Amino acid sequence: MEILLTLGGRTKDRAKDMKHFSMAVCLVVLASTTSCRHGSGKRISNGVYREPSGIESLAVNEEKIEFHIRIPNEQLPGVFTRTYTYGFETDTAFYVNGSSNDPVLVEGILRYNWFWDGTNILRKKHKTGETVIFAPVAAVQ
Repeated sequence: MEILLTLGGRTKDRAKDMKHFSMAVCLVVLASTTSCRHGSGKRISNGVYREPSGIESLAVNEEKIEFHIRIPNEQLPGVFTRTYTYGFETDTAFYVNGSSNDPVLVEGILRYNWFWDGTNILRKKHKTGETVIFAPVAAVQ
């Protein structure tokens, strides 16, 4: 038995309806897969992490990191502070969520691979592999 669907006065055949349904299912599966990426539950230890010069720092609080970083771009001199949520790609590599319109995210964060080794946060340049270690700052008592 053939089922026909009428939309806007036009009759659509079953094959076209199945195509739309299949596309909708694919979008739902893609959205589910993307959201699963954020659900690992793994977290970096809360606290402040500084690189050796002391100019740049990262403050971790639960699922957010406040980046206080320099940007390697002559058109954006200075130190910038932005807060982003993060999640883990692997056991040690993490990613940061933000807008592609944010120059701090694009120029100062996405240029690097970011890792947490269980103690330190590591920033590694994509092209050269140069690594900067952000070590935890001891709490003042």
